[in-house]
Amino acid sequence: MRVEIKEVTSKKELRKFVKFNIDLYAGNSYHVPGLIDEEMMTLDPKKNPAFEVCDSVCYLAYKDGKVVGRIAGIVNALTGIFFKAGMALGGVIPGFVLAKVGYDAAIAEQTPLAQQGILWLVCVIPAILLVLAMFIISKYELSDEKMVEINTAIEERHKSND
Repeated sequence: MRVEIKEVTSKKELRKFVKFNIDLYAGNSYHVPGLIDEEMMTLDPKKNPAFEVCDSVCYLAYKDGKVVGRIAGIVNALTGIFFKAGMALGGVIPGFVLAKVGYDAAIAEQTPLAQQGILWLVCVIPAILLVLAMFIISKYELSDEKMVEINTAIEERHKSND
């Protein structure tokens, strides 16, 4: 009678995950079911390019051998942090550099210093930031083994809280 939570690890289980929503709301006139094949492709790391920058996990809840619930999680890891930092720097740095080199939007030909500043904006500064990002990413070690270790620690913590 206990609910058992299992990670979705096969195509067959993923199909159950996708179809559960349809079965749950069968008969509800307000429910518009998704296309099964479309949802299967959305959750397939080999077919969805979003999985190049994120990881996901799907779980099914079973009670007496029957699926009674589902949940999924998506993690973007460091991608979000770098995106936000890039957006912030991308808004501040160009204005700062252009102001320092005397850029004037009203004139057709910029001074040599302004031209040098533009060169820095489109070549040198992005290269420096790329090297910095590569260095930071190289220090972020999250292997499959490390993920198992983290998940085991979380499971043990949950068991001790029960």
